[in-house]
Amino acid sequence: MFGYVRPFKPEMKVCEYELYEAVYCGVCRAVRRRYGAGAAAALSYDLAFLALMGIGVRGGAAGMVKKRCPLHPLTGRNCACGTEGGDDAAEKSLDYAADCHVILSFHKLTDDLADGGLLKKLRAAVLLPAVYMMYYRKAKKRRRGIAAAVSRAMKRQRAAEKSGSRSVDRLSEPTASAMRAIFSELGDYDPDGRELLGQLGYMLGRYIYICDALDDLADDARHGDANPFLPRGKNVKVDSELRGRAERKARIAAELTLGEMAEVYRSVPLNSMSAVTDNIIYLGLRQRFEETADRIKKER
Repeated sequence: MFGYVRPFKPEMKVCEYELYEAVYCGVCRAVRRRYGAGAAAALSYDLAFLALMGIGVRGGAAGMVKKRCPLHPLTGRNCACGTEGGDDAAEKSLDYAADCHVILSFHKLTDDLADGGLLKKLRAAVLLPAVYMMYYRKAKKRRRGIAAAVSRAMKRQRAAEKSGSRSVDRLSEPTASAMRAIFSELGDYDPDGRELLGQLGYMLGRYIYICDALDDLADDARHGDANPFLPRGKNVKVDSELRGRAERKARIAAELTLGEMAEVYRSVPLNSMSAVTDNIIYLGLRQRFEETADRIKKER
């Protein structure tokens, strides 16, 4: 994921934000326990939402314990946890989010290598062999279905971008499908639950793509990369008029997507996690889009 799935902190109770932070720390700890400290680099807060959803739909609760970590060696942090080695809902959800982090990080590097700027290409070329050998192979073995689904989605993403399409629907579909595969697994063996969570993940993936495309407007124009908010052709000048059109088009797409997501979300039972996930779905996602749109405005 890409950093667009966060809560709106001003509207959270202290205990709710502490729970959210503890779940994030729990995912980080799960990554380090399962893959090593290096794999936790650039861990996105978006994975905390995946873990929260998993704990909620499984009817679990996240216990919190004080743990020391490399970033807070003196004070430590509250960390969500389950029963070590058990089939606890929290433990299961944190481990799943950790595995998905590794799979998504690997494919983000492959995407940077294919379509990024020079610095991103160089970084990806240096990191990819180590990430594949040390982390991705292990995650792929643990989550073969998810690894295969994300891999297929990334291939479709590159094909859609090479087609020259400027359709939001076509260009966002692979990311949306990858998120559908990831979120449907939270439903375990319940077909109805898997379908519902898959729909939620699909809309979330579409929202993430819209925000990311708007955020990357200038970079994509500079490098000639596909972007649904840019006109066809090379050497596109990103002036204030184009930014305004892109922002309006992205806003319409984001509002429709968030509306459909909210409709699906209302049917998902999230038990003890609902206060935090409600904040993210109804407030946090909209706030993150507004922040992205504001950045576009300031660049005019």
